[in-house]
Amino acid sequence: MGAGMRQSDPAIRRRRRTFFRLLLVGTTLMIAYLALMPNSGHTRFWIVPLPVYRWLAAPEHDGIVNVFAFGFFAAVVFLVERDPDASGTSLLSAIFATRLARLVGLLALVCVIETVQIWIPGRTSSLDDVCTGWSGIFAAWLLWVLLNARAKSGGM
Repeated sequence: MGAGMRQSDPAIRRRRRTFFRLLLVGTTLMIAYLALMPNSGHTRFWIVPLPVYRWLAAPEHDGIVNVFAFGFFAAVVFLVERDPDASGTSLLSAIFATRLARLVGLLALVCVIETVQIWIPGRTSSLDDVCTGWSGIFAAWLLWVLLNARAKSGGM
């Protein structure tokens, strides 16, 4: 049984890498849509049930929504494995090359989103949003570091 598992490891890793890449594309599109779509009328995203929308849209929940949204996005970014067969010459390969590069890229992304929101009708840009976005990213990064340390020490 152990030998059969070893033979399928590359296939499992490929499927896992593909799954997380697709999840990354989906979450990137969702974050871009929710953060950058003009919303001067405060219209609700069609797939979100009305009670959930009312809770999410309440100003007092904005911070927690940012923490969880960017925390989930960062977790997906951290879970995407770098393809060992890739040439490593693209910008995307450089961003995913190291843990620090991923972290810095995500933190910069929050700043870019908040800066761009200045010019989008119905959107507001605030330092609070940057701080809550960064909090979610740092929480996901810390969890990733701790899980990696535990896995390397044989705890998993």
